[in-house]
Amino acid sequence: MTETMTWTVPCVTCGVVFFVFAVIFAVLKEKATPLISGFNTLSREEQEKYDRTALARDYRNMFVLWAAVMLAGALFCLRFGLPAFCVTVAVWLLTTRGKIHFSIEKAFGKYRLDQDRKDF
Repeated sequence: MTETMTWTVPCVTCGVVFFVFAVIFAVLKEKATPLISGFNTLSREEQEKYDRTALARDYRNMFVLWAAVMLAGALFCLRFGLPAFCVTVAVWLLTTRGKIHFSIEKAFGKYRLDQDRKDF
């Protein structure tokens, strides 16, 4: 395996996995929300307080973006190797900013349906 392929394969693999998740969220819509970490730990009654359609749509869009970043990075890795891989991972990490939360309210607060939601 050539040096450029060494860095292309992880980008393609991640891109395909992210694309598969985007398709799952696009096809199943709100039925895919149990796949969302943290949301699946809420009780059924608590989950009903959130706009599951908007949640699924946003996660679909996030996975499409991540797939595009990784697949574009794979093309650059074919030409530039390790430096392109490093840039791809850095760009991907920047797109994950704001997506990782330790609080349910911070993670899903903007999808809350009732009026007493707290905006952060």
